Amino acid sequence: MQHFVADNAEIASDLWDNFIQKCSGASICARYGWWSIVAPNWKALIITDDSGKWMAVLPFCRHKKFYFINTLSPPFWTPYTGPYILKNNLIDYPKSQYLHKIWSYLIAVLPKFSFIQLSLPIGVAWSNELKTAGFKIIPKLSYVADFQNITCFPVMQPQLAHKLRQAERQHFVLKEVGLDELDCLLSFPQNQKKYSVEKIAVLKKLITSFSGQPLIGLFSENQELAVINWAPSYASVWLNVLTVSNPNLQTSRATAGFLLKHQLDRAFTQQEIFDFEGSEIPGVEMFYRRFGFEPYNYFVVTKHPFSSLLPTWV
Repeated sequence: MQHFVADNAEIASDLWDNFIQKCSGASICARYGWWSIVAPNWKALIITDDSGKWMAVLPFCRHKKFYFINTLSPPFWTPYTGPYILKNNLIDYPKSQYLHKIWSYLIAVLPKFSFIQLSLPIGVAWSNELKTAGFKIIPKLSYVADFQNITCFPVMQPQLAHKLRQAERQHFVLKEVGLDELDCLLSFPQNQKKYSVEKIAVLKKLITSFSGQPLIGLFSENQELAVINWAPSYASVWLNVLTVSNPNLQTSRATAGFLLKHQLDRAFTQQEIFDFEGSEIPGVEMFYRRFGFEPYNYFVVTKHPFSSLLPTWV
């Protein structure tokens, strides 16, 4: 087993994407093109077997905060950072030799960074050696509709079903929309508080680069834009990246549910996986939970100089 760190310019994009497609927990945010937009100077830790075949990768990028604090943390619009390991190497995952190599590397490079944070993909385990080294393991929830393993669409809870019927009675129309319509919704003060100018600029680059993954908008009967959703798919996984609503419409929650239901229907038809990407905000978490799907755990691994002052969650 060997390992090396490579700059993204040294990695062939098709080689990277072909490998990612074979990994557990892979989604569009693991693609070469995605990382090249959200973190232009990204690198990757690559683990190979003795023959040189890739077995595991961990993309990462270094940020500077306040011009002098080194951080290793997720870039914008990247809910899962890795590591990514070939599916056939996931048996007894916590003891995987490839995963052990990645954790050992992180522990070794820690002194170079004031802050480290990783968001492990769904299904990827963490190791006790991280806790021994002082890392905090923070559990998160994401609601996932796995249409590869079920035979029928789950029955939605009555409260949400009622809201969807409300939206249907208002004759909303679904259309593909562009960046101009997105700007329209993002111009509301309530939405400007959620997204910085820098974050929106990165989002627009992603939408433009992945043009085969359209923005879907929901319009009222009088052509008023109610909500926009972007849920791009890759490797049979749909990732709910963005849902932004018109705060002036009292039915925004119902219309957002109506639009997400449309995206779920598409994933269901293709027997793929829809990842809501989760939220710890109670109202948002309840909204996703009402779709009737089971929550899945994923983990945020973090360490910084004040870690000892934080509670141990796991």
